[in-house]
Amino acid sequence: MYVRACILGQWRPGRYPGVRSVNEDMEMKDQSIFERINELAAEEEELWRIASDGNGLEGTQEQRLEEIKVQLDQCYDLLHQRRARRAAGLDPDEAELRQRSVVEHYQQ
Repeated sequence: MYVRACILGQWRPGRYPGVRSVNEDMEMKDQSIFERINELAAEEEELWRIASDGNGLEGTQEQRLEEIKVQLDQCYDLLHQRRARRAAGLDPDEAELRQRSVVEHYQQ
């Protein structure tokens, strides 16, 4: 839910209050990011499987594959920001989802 809200631009500080301790809450948010990454990776893998059948992908499938790539970059970036903030003694919840225009230029 947390990552989907981030990807859809619906995340707001305090919107998802937890009943867990701060550390458990942070771990749960990181886990949600990992889960979203796994969902996107599975969808990407399925599209590549379809593409390998010799017929390629339809236009909407190609567009979706590009969207997945950007969303994966956003999720990985968000996770890295959270870890870096935590390591620096800062609040990982202040990490922000970066815009498509930023993450799509990352070197792979």
